Amino acid sequence: MNRGFIHLWRKITEWEWYNDTITKCVFIHLLLTANHKKKLWRGITIERGEVIIGRKNMAKELSFSEMQIRTALKKLKSTNELTIKTTNKYSIVKLLNYELHHPSNQPLNQQVTNKQPTNNQQITTTKNEKNEKNEKNTQKKDHFDTFWEMYPRKTGRKSALSRWKRMSKAECCAALAALPSHVASKQWVKDGGEFIPHPATWLNQNRWEDEIDTPINLLGGKSLTF
Repeated sequence: MNRGFIHLWRKITEWEWYNDTITKCVFIHLLLTANHKKKLWRGITIERGEVIIGRKNMAKELSFSEMQIRTALKKLKSTNELTIKTTNKYSIVKLLNYELHHPSNQPLNQQVTNKQPTNNQQITTTKNEKNEKNEKNTQKKDHFDTFWEMYPRKTGRKSALSRWKRMSKAECCAALAALPSHVASKQWVKDGGEFIPHPATWLNQNRWEDEIDTPINLLGGKSLTF
């Protein structure tokens, strides 16, 4: 079963919105919250790679203004990262390159049968409910694995994971969005990475909110749609 793990490729540093913190955070938030399988919601089919959003709720989750969320979505739409279907109550966002960051791990040749006894159906339903619960509980762990893979100093994983589990979804998103800029900053690159803080320290002190110096060799004038 797909656990919600996303692929955040290093070439994202060449993306045209990479240095736009708000747009980058909104995009990663959408990657983390989009449906990984087709679901029904209030009589509407929400496909894999789609997510129901409300600008007001998203602004609250990410600690941005509604105007900032609206502007970020407009930018992402303009470069074909996503499409938006809007109603008077909500919007459906479709990530056009969702599979690039969140490939399907569903097993082949799955078969569904209605010939199972009633007791077996009840057992299966209970098992599916537990799987859904376990999936939600493990999503944070999977997102931490992405953070750990990106973080250049592999020290104190247990302490860092403990802090990660206590962080809100918005904080995890913001940390993931800010990390590549910190990794490429002069402070972290100089002296062979001597001044890179321990991962737990960086998380405990909310260091992703720090203003950093000019990153080294990030964009070089290039742009990338992914």
